[in-house]
Amino acid sequence: MSDSLNNESSYIRKQKVMSQSQAVDERSEDNSLENNTTSQTSHVLFGCMMKESLTPLNLEVESDYEVGKGPPRLDVLIIRRTGTKWSKAQLEFLPDGIRQSNCKHVILELKYTESINKTAIFQTIGYLGSYLRLKQFKPEKVCAFIVSSKSPQKKC
Repeated sequence: MSDSLNNESSYIRKQKVMSQSQAVDERSEDNSLENNTTSQTSHVLFGCMMKESLTPLNLEVESDYEVGKGPPRLDVLIIRRTGTKWSKAQLEFLPDGIRQSNCKHVILELKYTESINKTAIFQTIGYLGSYLRLKQFKPEKVCAFIVSSKSPQKKC
């Protein structure tokens, strides 16, 4: 009889712990949904405030403006699978700049028909920031390079 009481009280304690754990998980989900909703609401309110204030000044204000079709895609992503440095065989094939980096993740933005300009640099920085945010990496873990097929020309 005492064994069955012990088993029953052990079962009840386990159920209590499981239900408390489930409640914590549900609160965590609620908090992340709440934070996401708060963030979205903040952006909407900020956009409305800017529109309300600036439209009378003959300025156009757009909120939640799409800057492209679908999510941006990286041209090339190289991930070093093992080790903290490039191997001798890898160094033979990697372009200049990457060889000297210690980054485990390398983003390559190819500019084949266009030259490197401010827009290309800002675009690459945007890809870097998006990748860091997506993977939740520290900036020193990822490097970004622009690869150009055009040789720089001297201006006369």
